[in-house]
Amino acid sequence: MVTVEASLCCGITRVEVGITLLIIVAAGSLILSAMQQARESARQAQCENILKQTAIQELVLPNLPQQM
Repeated sequence: MVTVEASLCCGITRVEVGITLLIIVAAGSLILSAMQQARESARQAQCENILKQTAIQELVLPNLPQQM
């Protein structure tokens, strides 16, 4: 039978492993949340750029044949 003293000096306990896993899972969820927000921001910026390019195209192209 293993005594309490022997289990304390040899290796890590289940509680330590559980806490470590909990910290890793929490950090992973924060990273995934940040990545999702970054992707959404990139999609929004891309959409705004397409709208700007379309507006510029509509303003410039009708006047182009008259200038040449």
